[in-house]
Amino acid sequence: MSIRLWQGIRCILAAKDPDVINDLATIEGCKDSIVRVPYMNLTRLSQIKVAAILALSNGLIRSDDRLVCLSGSRRHRILDNLTVMDVDREFEILSSKTLDIASQMVINPID
Repeated sequence: MSIRLWQGIRCILAAKDPDVINDLATIEGCKDSIVRVPYMNLTRLSQIKVAAILALSNGLIRSDDRLVCLSGSRRHRILDNLTVMDVDREFEILSSKTLDIASQMVINPID
């Protein structure tokens, strides 16, 4: 497979299947932008959210990014879902710069 993505566009590719991951790795310039989504029984939207969390934790995206996500059915070999996601709105708890949970915790020493 020989695919070249648009230059200047950041593209993160996510998949569950190891064969698909290997195919994606052949795309020029994308080898370091692949997210492996774990095998779980999830809806497509949940899979997108898991991929976004993994991309965020791996530094592939930032909390102020807006994502355009395409997903589809492997069985039907078609992309049939477009989702636009603002990372900071979707994962507000993860992107809060003012959240200081540690200072709000009360620790009782063991007597």
